[in-house]
Amino acid sequence: MEKNRSLLILKDEINSIDIRTNPERIRYSLYSIYVNLLLSHELFSKNEDIKELCEQLKFPLKDYIFKSRTLLVARFMRKIEKISDSETIILFFKTAQNLINANEPSKKVNSKENKYNFIDKYGKS
Repeated sequence: MEKNRSLLILKDEINSIDIRTNPERIRYSLYSIYVNLLLSHELFSKNEDIKELCEQLKFPLKDYIFKSRTLLVARFMRKIEKISDSETIILFFKTAQNLINANEPSKKVNSKENKYNFIDKYGKS
């Protein structure tokens, strides 16, 4: 259940950002989004799984960095801080948005839970 909450919160945060706004505003939001994404063991069960994300972002890292999540987070924060063009900021934003939307909780599970909650609350359906 915790995975669903954190994904929903991240999805809400991403959806509240308009890419037409000031790139600096997007940059500040990217800090919190990527910290939560990178530290999520539900999205990335192994540190090696983050390599694919790095490839999508055109952000190559050496193999020793993937041994520590905190080191990965630090490198991502430094990269986000040093992004100088708005195209790269939007690439980071869109990649995070796609990652979160791809891992959205299944609607079927929620509807099944809602059915059982309805039965418990109101009796037979």
